[in-house]
Amino acid sequence: MIQDLERRLAQLDRNIRTLHLSHSQLEELPELITEFQNVTRIDLGYNNLKNFPRQLLALKNLRIINLNRNKLEELPEDLYLLDKLQRIELNANPLKGFPKELLKCVNLRYLSLNRCLIVTIPEEIDQLQKLQHLHIQHISLKALPRNLANIPNLSYLDIQS
Repeated sequence: MIQDLERRLAQLDRNIRTLHLSHSQLEELPELITEFQNVTRIDLGYNNLKNFPRQLLALKNLRIINLNRNKLEELPEDLYLLDKLQRIELNANPLKGFPKELLKCVNLRYLSLNRCLIVTIPEEIDQLQKLQHLHIQHISLKALPRNLANIPNLSYLDIQS
């Protein structure tokens, strides 16, 4: 599968801005992905990724990541290196709690953690001062953190269960 993806990627213009690789049965990404430095959006939803693809950290213009319905249990500590990251979707991943690595993503505006194995959200959530949308549907949340009220731009909170 990864060899097929490498062949397809090798044929693409390196200046593309969006990569849709969802539903590709991927367990990892090829190193070639790091050559797409202009990519601002990547869709890796509905794959078999057990680990966050470290190659993404080399994509300095990345603003939007869709990792819905993979097998991720954690995020890398250096996720903050994606300093332009504005939107991340992690729905239906077996994350081992709220990924505190997200708290260092200061430009994050949209965060979706629906159907993850999260029972608490840290009080430090207010470090995400630019956050506008927070989706935490169908999780076993015991309580909302008080500091959620300290996020000035938060205009959409979805806590449906």
